[in-house]
Amino acid sequence: MEIPASIDLVDYAPKLVDELRSQQSKLMIGWDEYDLIQAIDSDFGNQFDHSIVLSHDKGWIECGLDFPKRRDFYFSGHKYEQLSFFEKKRILFREIVSGEYQDEEDDFEFPWAGEDGISTEEQMEEWLAGKTCWEDDEFNYAKISGRLPGYEIFLNLPEEDRKALGMFEKEVGTIGFSVTGITMVDGQVDDLLELMVKYELPFYWEE
Repeated sequence: MEIPASIDLVDYAPKLVDELRSQQSKLMIGWDEYDLIQAIDSDFGNQFDHSIVLSHDKGWIECGLDFPKRRDFYFSGHKYEQLSFFEKKRILFREIVSGEYQDEEDDFEFPWAGEDGISTEEQMEEWLAGKTCWEDDEFNYAKISGRLPGYEIFLNLPEEDRKALGMFEKEVGTIGFSVTGITMVDGQVDDLLELMVKYELPFYWEE
C-alpha cells in the first residue's frame, strides 16, 4: 500500500495540538469501531457552524470552523475581479454541475437561475454572497470530529515515520453515511506511543 505524503485538513481553530501544548495537557485516544484513531471523549459543539468538543486531562477544547462564503469557497486560488461573467459561470458549472459550461442554454442548471432559466450576473453575485453549508464540502468538514486527533498526529509526524507505521486515511461506508479517519496497517500502537513521546505530541493511548 502506498502511504500518502500528506492529507488535506480544512482550516479550523484552535489547532488541537497547539492548544493542548499551551494548556500543558494531554488527550486520551484509542480505536473506534472502524479501527480509526479517535478521542475517547468527544461531543458536538455550538460555537462554530461546525465543531467538536474534545475532553482532555485539564478540561475541554472546542475545535471548529465557520462555513465560508460561496465566493471564497468556489473561487479560492482565482483572481475573482479579473474573471469575466462567462469565466465565472464556467468555474461554477464545473464545481456545481460537474460538467463543462457551453453557453446560456446551460444556465437553468445554476441554483440562482429564475424559473425562466435565465442567469444574470446580479443573481449570481447575490448567491455567491451567501454561506456554504455542510453538503458543499462534507468529506473534508467531517474530519473535524472525534477522529481529529488521528489527523493531527498524522500531520505532525515526519513522512518516514508515517510510512513505518503504515498510517493512512481510511473511509468506511456505513448505512446512509460514511466516516473517515486515520488508521495503521498493522495497528502498531507501541511504535506510535514511542513516536508521540519523541515528538512531544500531547496524546496517550486508552488502557
